[in-house]
Amino acid sequence: METSTDFLERLLNFGDGWKIEDVEIRKSKKELYLHICYTKPTAICPHTNEDSKIYDYGQERTIRHLDLFEYKTYLRFRLPRVINSVKVISSIKTSFADERVSYTYLLENRVIEILQATSNQSKTSELMDLSFDIVHGIMQRAVSRGLKRRSLDGINEVCIDEKSYGQGHQYFSILSDLNSDRLLEINDERTTDSANELIQKTFTEEQRTKIGFIAMDMWKPFMQAAKESIPKAKIIHDKFHITKYLNKGVDTVRKQESKIDNHILKNTKYIFLKDKSRWTYAQSCTFEQINQINLTTSKAWHIKENFKELFNQMNINQCIKFFKEWYTNTLESDIKPMISVADTILKHIDGVINAALYQLTNARAESINAKIQIVKSTARGFKNFIGYRTSLMFFLGRLDMLSY
Repeated sequence: METSTDFLERLLNFGDGWKIEDVEIRKSKKELYLHICYTKPTAICPHTNEDSKIYDYGQERTIRHLDLFEYKTYLRFRLPRVINSVKVISSIKTSFADERVSYTYLLENRVIEILQATSNQSKTSELMDLSFDIVHGIMQRAVSRGLKRRSLDGINEVCIDEKSYGQGHQYFSILSDLNSDRLLEINDERTTDSANELIQKTFTEEQRTKIGFIAMDMWKPFMQAAKESIPKAKIIHDKFHITKYLNKGVDTVRKQESKIDNHILKNTKYIFLKDKSRWTYAQSCTFEQINQINLTTSKAWHIKENFKELFNQMNINQCIKFFKEWYTNTLESDIKPMISVADTILKHIDGVINAALYQLTNARAESINAKIQIVKSTARGFKNFIGYRTSLMFFLGRLDMLSY
């Protein structure tokens, strides 16, 4: 006849040689303590993988397990130490817990699953009745485990970007896979040295030789780092970033012109920033009014819109010819903010033409940026950059993190 202890052993399966010798129930606290012991005379040495004699037992440990029957459950045991054939003494490994932490693998996996479901460390801490520090420690272990298992072979297109964090002008650099919304790594600051370190710690030297494209904005330190760390990769200044510069030029013109008693430009900022395919009927009517009176703002807008045609050119010669005509027309417009943008694009024309030729965009990286903001808002801030990195890699790294 099976006893309750036999049932628990079969249910929990702590591994060969481990037996439950006592069950302690504390009803007032709703706590359950399972006293387990190792009963075999030998065990596998973790260094030589040989079956070795038990030498002695370590101090008693108490670690948290998954709750049983709504009772907070703990395991109590003494970990055996073995002596191998070369007389080296070491603690054995178990199938249920790491000797360095105060919880079992099953509990650790449950925490990971709840974190992935809630995206909230505080909520997970509350649901599992664990301290915030333990939950965060599980996240750190999970990320470390996931990064060791991760393979980056075959990645050909990456993106490097920046995002602010904390108070003031604090930035970190983001490296992501251009073909999926997968965060690859982040690094503090946005300098050339920081970007080089980011690329080199993420990819091996061999992997870097296989990267064909790197998308970025026109931030000089990122461009320099790309040339130094992945010199074979073509730099891509994608349509999204170029449009940001053009939009800023148009908005500068609008602000200047609206100060000169042009009331029709009041509250029209987003008409000129939105794609015209997304205008409401009222916005279309307002734009037509502005366009008919030939304001400088509408001229600047047309310059911005005309530039989009670059991305419809079929080859490099057509791209160069189109840009020369667009650049000349922009200079002749005598609209200084737009000329400034045109000069900026000219300085980075290789990356701009690469974007047009290879039709690569930064859309997935922008999706990651949006998700980073959600993680940041949910956490309501981080104590330091290390905590920030752990959370972002946990939620956005697409890592294999469960312990098994």
